[in-house]
Amino acid sequence: LSEPHIAAKVLATVNSPLYGLRTPVAHIGQGITFLGLNTVRSICLRYLLNEAFPAASGELRPVFDRLWIASAVGSELCAKLSQKLGMSQGGVMVTQIVLSYLGPMAALTVMPLEKARALAAAPDQTILP
Repeated sequence: LSEPHIAAKVLATVNSPLYGLRTPVAHIGQGITFLGLNTVRSICLRYLLNEAFPAASGELRPVFDRLWIASAVGSELCAKLSQKLGMSQGGVMVTQIVLSYLGPMAALTVMPLEKARALAAAPDQTILP
């Protein structure tokens, strides 16, 4: 609740077509209850890390976006799989998936722009963990 932009991201996620709700969720508490703590933790971690690693140039934004989409899909799949398998450490696994994208994000942030441009032009799997 102390981070309104993150709360907005949680509400945007729960109200997305993916969940197909008939009536939109308006309160963060309802969103957390519906999504579950693992998904909310993943959303919060992704967006806080996204703010910590801004793209050095506008042309690298698509690379960063691909990484964040991949981390979102990976963490959501991990959460669903751990639920289906009855694993008690699902939240830990989801966090590990999101953090596995930290290295490529940090590398893109600190590497020389010309090398980052070369990675941006490379196939997606070149920069994914």
